[in-house]
Amino acid sequence: MERINRPLELRAEGGRTLTGPAIRYSDVSASHKERFAPGAFALDDGKTRWLDLNHDQDQVLAYTGGGGLELLDTPQALEVHASLPNLPLCDRALKGVKDGTYRGLSVEFHARSERQESGIRVVERADLVGVGLVQTPSYPESAVEARGKKRWAAGKIPTSRNRRLQCDCVKQSGASKDCGFVVLNPGVFERALREASSGRRDVIATQGTYKAEDVLGSTAQGTLRLSMDRRNALIAELLEPDTVAPAVQSVKTAFPTVRPIMRPIIDWDESRWTEKDGAAVIDEAVLDSLLVKW
Repeated sequence: MERINRPLELRAEGGRTLTGPAIRYSDVSASHKERFAPGAFALDDGKTRWLDLNHDQDQVLAYTGGGGLELLDTPQALEVHASLPNLPLCDRALKGVKDGTYRGLSVEFHARSERQESGIRVVERADLVGVGLVQTPSYPESAVEARGKKRWAAGKIPTSRNRRLQCDCVKQSGASKDCGFVVLNPGVFERALREASSGRRDVIATQGTYKAEDVLGSTAQGTLRLSMDRRNALIAELLEPDTVAPAVQSVKTAFPTVRPIMRPIIDWDESRWTEKDGAAVIDEAVLDSLLVKW
């Protein structure tokens, strides 16, 4: 196992997205006297890679395959795009990038093929294990950018032990025919947030179906962000996609100033709930999607 570090530079304030090159193929490490050949990393083998703090696998910030980390191999560089969830560890990492505590990106790899060129080690093929945010760089001319996608709409789903909410979908739960309300207890969405931030479940924001013309956001794609406020309400934010989706454009044209109403579509079989006085009292809700109306 080998590790090569690169310095980073914060280019924009705010946001929860880190972007930048982990390795530029034209760079030579002065301390290691080596460089990587273009295309040295084979990323099409289906393996999961991660971004962590100081190569500590107990401090994973994002990972490939739905966990917010995308690795792009271009002729010029191996690029990192990481959308970090609203978790304390990620907050600490972002703060460290901004205040200069974390000044480098470090690739962790196994070299498979290499050659010598004028006293420089050239790594031709390597298995990439992961990328770490580190404090001490060894490669020059690197840049990482912390930025955020623009929010264009947001909604709130309140929770309270004493508040009954009308629910059109509760009949699908298997509750009695007299049950037409839900009570969302505080903390009811904690599991949903964990599953969305870890990539175990992709939550979709939709106007009705899963067709392209109805889907407005996705946690896996970084266009839907979920969090909780101090009163344990679920906050759902719709973020600008990298390329404007037809559904987003049509909504912004038709409803430029209207706030959305968001209703949770719950996986009743996996959620924990009981029926009481004509209401489904939910202690733990597993989110399938969010139904958005304007």
